[in-house]
Amino acid sequence: MSLNYSRSVVIVISYQILKGGVVKNITVKELHEKMNSDDQLCVIDVRTPSEVSGCRVVGVRNISMDTIANYVDELKLKREIYLICNSGTRSAMVCKELASHGMSNLINV
Repeated sequence: MSLNYSRSVVIVISYQILKGGVVKNITVKELHEKMNSDDQLCVIDVRTPSEVSGCRVVGVRNISMDTIANYVDELKLKREIYLICNSGTRSAMVCKELASHGMSNLINV
């Protein structure tokens, strides 16, 4: 997956993914509530390791969007996968990528 993208294209892709029902979309507050009640959630931060080092979320696994395709087989086994980034744009793009591998257990934050 390439990181070369324009902001307007990403916004359109994100809108189409969310509008098309490929993934669910929840707020950060909703994720926080879920994390407080279920310690088995699979939450993945798709930011780069250098971004995560500046602001790490406790209990969240970091798999950057550039390497997420390497984890498809592992992730297919998860009940639900919550994907986060800084603004929701990259996580929406990762949802699209994972959905193209037949995954439907994706939730964009």
